[in-house]
Amino acid sequence: MSLVLVSVLAVTPNGFAGTRSCDQIRINGSNVWFPISIRHEGAENLSGVFPDLAQKIFRSMQVDVAFGAEVPWKRVFVQLESGEIDMVAGAYHTKDRARNYVLSSPVIKEPVAIFVRADMTDRPGSLDELIGLQGLAPFGATFGEEFDNFAKEHLTINRQSFDDFSTNMELLVDGKADYLVIARHAGDMMLKDLGVEGQVEALPWPALENSLHYMFSKKSPCLKHISAFQKELEKRVEAGEAANMMKAFNTSTRGQE
Repeated sequence: MSLVLVSVLAVTPNGFAGTRSCDQIRINGSNVWFPISIRHEGAENLSGVFPDLAQKIFRSMQVDVAFGAEVPWKRVFVQLESGEIDMVAGAYHTKDRARNYVLSSPVIKEPVAIFVRADMTDRPGSLDELIGLQGLAPFGATFGEEFDNFAKEHLTINRQSFDDFSTNMELLVDGKADYLVIARHAGDMMLKDLGVEGQVEALPWPALENSLHYMFSKKSPCLKHISAFQKELEKRVEAGEAANMMKAFNTSTRGQE
């Protein structure tokens, strides 16, 4: 079992401060984070690497799963904090999240990219060279303390709340900003969906690479399942299942082009 889980469970031995029984695991996540967690138009359930892998693991444990309704990303963590849901299927590690929730061991590492217009002549070669430029990032997104603290102190990044995260990419294409900070796979998918692959591209260096985890509510009545979930998760990650699922999603998407 990971040290993260051991330390938190030691503080909450009974696992739940409320009255709801654990008849199923209630999961929510991002609606638009390809291929981590996505919700297709009109679909009730989430799909993607993290929701699909969680379902496989809980199915092997004979535990039922239910997905929460579509809500904004920041609202998902309000649900987790209150115990309205039991788990978030995929989120970056931060110190605050490690303190407030029960984190699984790392599942994958996801590079965060800086996207710029292809005709940009003086391209930034580091985070320091983003200083003075106008940036964009998804509303509510956090990429880890190191980048977030640097951005807060040195960068100008507009984080507006849009119904569709792709609006940020459209603003970049239209010249309303100099760069967009977003998870690499999600950004690549946006380029394909919008048909602007020749107009925008990721810089060759990542802004950072952060680990992605499942996150459990400390108020969940289902904390009793975490040890078994973690054991099965570690076995599957070590066997390469999560990495293979990432590749499969990307391959199937390329095949649809």
